Amino acid sequence: MKTDLKQKLLNRPIKRPGKLAQAFFKIWTTSTCRKHKVQCTFEFDRKFIQNKQILFVSTHASRNDFFYTMGMLGRTDMHIIAGFQNFFASKTNYFGMTTMNAIPKMLFQPDTSCTRKMLKVVKSGGSLALYPEGIQSLSGSTHPVNPATCKFIKKAGLTVVLANSQGSYLTCPRYTKDIKRGKVFVNYKILFTPEDLKVMTEEQIYQKLMENFRYDDFAFNKTARIKYVGKKHN
Repeated sequence: MKTDLKQKLLNRPIKRPGKLAQAFFKIWTTSTCRKHKVQCTFEFDRKFIQNKQILFVSTHASRNDFFYTMGMLGRTDMHIIAGFQNFFASKTNYFGMTTMNAIPKMLFQPDTSCTRKMLKVVKSGGSLALYPEGIQSLSGSTHPVNPATCKFIKKAGLTVVLANSQGSYLTCPRYTKDIKRGKVFVNYKILFTPEDLKVMTEEQIYQKLMENFRYDDFAFNKTARIKYVGKKHN
């Protein structure tokens, strides 16, 4: 059955998320952010990206980052790039991601089908949400990022908005399914403008991306001393 669903996902036409789907996603993300007391800071005026075509790039410390980082940004019109495993995690996930017209990607290997769809979205004037680490962090700190990501960033030539979270992993540690309550902090910044990308090399893009992409939630909480409490004692 899953093989059939996977093929169905691959063959789906790429359309903009509908108004009803965007409203549903906004309610879903907002309620999750309130539950976990997500606090955000912006290093730019949010109005600057309100109607602008963007490439949203986010750290992926937690399986809830789809809510934490996208929810606080206030943009529900983006196509999320997500691994196939996220679609099949539950019936709710499958419904939510297909409703939002998320683009599936195969992990740890080149995926030309996904790349073509991403470029089609860019050419049609749409925006994308990308989690370059591919999977949730195993240790609460930054995972390797494939340099090929920067090749796509340069080719797309869009305003790149970066979200970096703190405390996100501690609400959803990899070693348990228990979701813990505690504060999450998200910082947003304009990492690249289209003008920047025209003159920068892929190596320069990668260097700047990684300089701003680093996180370590356990090191963060050594000084923050925030309690993350769940139903299970682990």
